[in-house]
Amino acid sequence: MGWLIQAFVAVPGLLSLVGNTGVDVQGYFGTVARENAECPSTADDFRYLGCYKGFNNAVTASFGPSPQRYNPPGDPSWSFPGWDPGSDTDNTMTPLTCARACRGLGYKYAAVRDNNCNCGLQLEPDTLSITGGVCNIPCYGDISQTCGGDDAQVYVDPTFADLALVPYQATGNAALAASYQYLGCFYAPYNFRTDDAHSDIFTNSMETCLSLCAGLGYPYAVGTPQTGQVHCNCGTNFGVGAYRVHPAGIEGCGYDCAETVGVTCDPTSTVAGAPKCCGRHDYYPVYINPELEGCYTPIIPGYKNSTDQPFYECGDVPLSLTGSAKTLAEKTYTDAQPGIGTKINIAHPDTVVDAGGGGVLLLRLLRPSNEWRP
Repeated sequence: MGWLIQAFVAVPGLLSLVGNTGVDVQGYFGTVARENAECPSTADDFRYLGCYKGFNNAVTASFGPSPQRYNPPGDPSWSFPGWDPGSDTDNTMTPLTCARACRGLGYKYAAVRDNNCNCGLQLEPDTLSITGGVCNIPCYGDISQTCGGDDAQVYVDPTFADLALVPYQATGNAALAASYQYLGCFYAPYNFRTDDAHSDIFTNSMETCLSLCAGLGYPYAVGTPQTGQVHCNCGTNFGVGAYRVHPAGIEGCGYDCAETVGVTCDPTSTVAGAPKCCGRHDYYPVYINPELEGCYTPIIPGYKNSTDQPFYECGDVPLSLTGSAKTLAEKTYTDAQPGIGTKINIAHPDTVVDAGGGGVLLLRLLRPSNEWRP
């Protein structure tokens, strides 16, 4: 089985043009370098949990999100820089690149099945089994590695709280919900992008909304009053077009979730027992749970005055609201047991050769030639 090889020259200064285009600063504009800078002691530290059987059911549930290559002018919310699983000329599909993309979008788990990558926050014990799984298909990005098969190779970001402390609870987790705090008022026309039907819920109150999001493991939660109910959405990062509203203009985030006539709600209140607020018309008071995050927090949009403003102003998110769990313990993994619990450290292979003349020649191993398609 041969390999196709691509060669191209990177011209100095060309890539410096990328940062001057005024792009929306959302989670999908993070980078691996940014991840590793925020997680210096756990850079690329993802642990292999095993080959899980019966993963098809889980993909339709907690592991619905799948990162896609960026394809403008479409919605880039599920893209991640450098991630291109659909390329025949420079495919990046390996377990490590999948795990990086999932971390970049705020997820705890990465699952690789039949050269597909899915991200998740919870392992549902009723739908997954580590016994008898078959994961033997070579990766499109590196034939020396496997990328699942009939079943899925599952990896975890160990900087999240131990699963035993934040178990999957479809009916909610009121105790964990107490850790949600007000992040800010955001204009979010596309809300949170999760591809998870569990995260789009109609319930009876904002407090129940927070409990349900906590039970599913989501760090973000918002609610909208809707004819006697609260339309609840949970998420891990912001969708395209979102921005934070300046404090002077947060009235759109001050709705009473019970829709009581004449009653408003103050999302900035720090009074114990103060009710959580709802939003309307694409403006939402966003609540964040620091106990449900890993070391890397996807980029939180900065301030704007309107959608017409081309650039963001820096936000002021306190460190106490971002990064790994503040009180819940992480699980300690060792490399003592080969395979299970070990760190993955093999990326998409690159060979860099000095081509002279100020350029750099990059030789990349591509899809096996007997699997080539035009």
